[in-house]
Amino acid sequence: MPSGSSSKQRNKHSSTHHAYTNSKVHTSRHAIPIYSSESGVKSRGMGMSLRDADSSTRALLQLKRKAQELSERKRASGLVLLLVFVAFCVHMESRPVPLLHSKTDAKLGDSDGELDDSAVANISLGIGGTNATATMEDTRDSSIWSHLMDSLDRPIPNATSLFFHVPRNGGQTIKDIVGQCLSKVQASDVGVRNGHDHDPTLMVVEVDNSKYLNINVNSKPGIERAATLGCCDGGKHNNNNNNNNNNNNATTSDGNSTTPPPPVHADMVSTPYFLNAVKHLFSKEGPARAFVLMRNPMERAMSMYEYQRETMGLNVSLEDYAHGDGIENNWMVRFLTNAMEGELKLDHVTQAKKILSKKFLVGFLDDIEESIVRLMKYNGWEFEVGGKEEYQQECIAEKLRSHVGREHDLPKKGTQTHAYLSWQTQYDFKLYEFAKQLFEIQTKQYGSKERKKEMKRKKKEMEKEKEKKSS
Repeated sequence: MPSGSSSKQRNKHSSTHHAYTNSKVHTSRHAIPIYSSESGVKSRGMGMSLRDADSSTRALLQLKRKAQELSERKRASGLVLLLVFVAFCVHMESRPVPLLHSKTDAKLGDSDGELDDSAVANISLGIGGTNATATMEDTRDSSIWSHLMDSLDRPIPNATSLFFHVPRNGGQTIKDIVGQCLSKVQASDVGVRNGHDHDPTLMVVEVDNSKYLNINVNSKPGIERAATLGCCDGGKHNNNNNNNNNNNNATTSDGNSTTPPPPVHADMVSTPYFLNAVKHLFSKEGPARAFVLMRNPMERAMSMYEYQRETMGLNVSLEDYAHGDGIENNWMVRFLTNAMEGELKLDHVTQAKKILSKKFLVGFLDDIEESIVRLMKYNGWEFEVGGKEEYQQECIAEKLRSHVGREHDLPKKGTQTHAYLSWQTQYDFKLYEFAKQLFEIQTKQYGSKERKKEMKRKKKEMEKEKEKKSS
């Protein structure tokens, strides 16, 4: 090819290349100049962006450093999760009763079925050296639950009220009102004072202006003695004993007939050993009517803590107490279902709810005045006529004023102490919330006039709200 032609081609190529690079080089501000293989001078090649060796090394180091940081973060997160898991395991292992969860729970209306006797299968007082048992397969007549009237049944003459006395729930106020204001005969632990625990027969004794049977039903041996003496199923056992005695001594030495003494009868039996009393002191022929006074379980736990500190020399912090150093774990559910040891499950709560709904009138310490009205209606008790009614009402008012429970500041939510108390009372609290609903339902039959009016007013307001929403 001629040299002139070659020179023109080179100029054309150089011009074309120069135009290309002028139009493309600005697509990348950081394009690196390279040497042309033809001209040996720096030019920008085909729009490519290359980095020098130092820039690439820095980029690789930076990527490596980020990878190391990410790895360290993952490692730290794993260690934190491991520590949390270990702490949780140690925490749960130190508990007296492990926490169990279940998707099942009892609803208020779930009370139509039979009560489960297996919960009280192992109740024993040692009477006669045998263990008393009751299973779910027993007939209703032989079941211990036939020893209690249903809460909706009408009261019958001489029926005994069975007060399930939960400690620190205001029970002493109830007993003072029943004994001193209403003049009812009680069976508790007071009647055995002054040596009456050795009396061979059942009798009524007077202590502090109140009448008591000479028995102690606040202990299992005391319930055993009470059962032996014939307390407390409507005087049935007493009548039999009196009839036998009257047959042997029907006439005096001068031939005149004698009048049999009236049967010894308790209007109210007060005991924390509810199931033991039901099983051994009552019968199907002489059933009792059960009543209980409820209180917020955490407030009750605080009250018990202060009581033990003041009267029993308890010397532990509230946190240690709540963690298990002296506290009672779900006291009410355990005593109602006879689950005194081992872990509780929601099945125990379900059984306790059924017992309350079918067999109990419930009252509340923070609504005690209304609860007293209901207790009287429930048992068919009335104020005495002949000028005593005003005195009895004033006596009740005075007892309520003088027995106002001291309020206790609960631990703040989110603290370890509050968590411990919540855990120790979790099942009792479920029962407490259920009892609130039951209390409202029982208003219709046992509530005061004022409370019934209030219930009707609330019902009308709810109906109006529904109409507004539907329209």
